[in-house]
Amino acid sequence: MGGAFISINSTPEEDIRVGDACILQMHHEIKGHNVVLEAMIIHRGPTTVGMAFKNLSGEKMASLAALMERVEDKLPDHEK
Repeated sequence: MGGAFISINSTPEEDIRVGDACILQMHHEIKGHNVVLEAMIIHRGPTTVGMAFKNLSGEKMASLAALMERVEDKLPDHEK
């Protein structure tokens, strides 16, 4: 719940660096709005980025938990 590890397209390393502040925006299908999370880059690979969320309110944590449940419901049993 404290961060995300995501895949990215080939992006020059100077465009995304460890320590950069960023915003992760995800669409919540059920509630029909976006969940916007402030984060900091803590890992940078050639096609991956690890980020730690900042300033998580109770409401944002609840929205994030609901998003994670939706994703888990869609995963095949061997990936849960």
